[in-house]
Amino acid sequence: MKKREDDIYLALFRYTKALSAALGYRDQLTGLHSVRVLGLAEAIGVRCGLSVEELGILKIGASFHDIGKIGIPDSYDSMAVTRSYHRARTHQVIMEILANEAGRKHDPQLMRIFCEVIEFSQFKAAEI
Repeated sequence: MKKREDDIYLALFRYTKALSAALGYRDQLTGLHSVRVLGLAEAIGVRCGLSVEELGILKIGASFHDIGKIGIPDSYDSMAVTRSYHRARTHQVIMEILANEAGRKHDPQLMRIFCEVIEFSQFKAAEI
């Protein structure tokens, strides 16, 4: 049974990589966003103590989040970069917005871990 699960996992991983690449061709900002979200998801997963297998599953899930991004942008990252509909926000402003949404839009425990991870992450938004 393990072999079949591995085959399914590998196929799913390949499909998500292909979809992410397709989204990247559609919009360079989306492609770069995908890389940053995947990196942040992995860092949070490591901080949560996920196993290698669980991290793999999390990375697949992080890749799939971009499917919905075609119409509705995410997470911290979309607020940190200039878009056609808004200017880039500072790290402090983004963190205030996310803190106000914790418990309603975001899991409070994961939000706490995100706050710890983002402070030392290469993906942290500028302060200015």
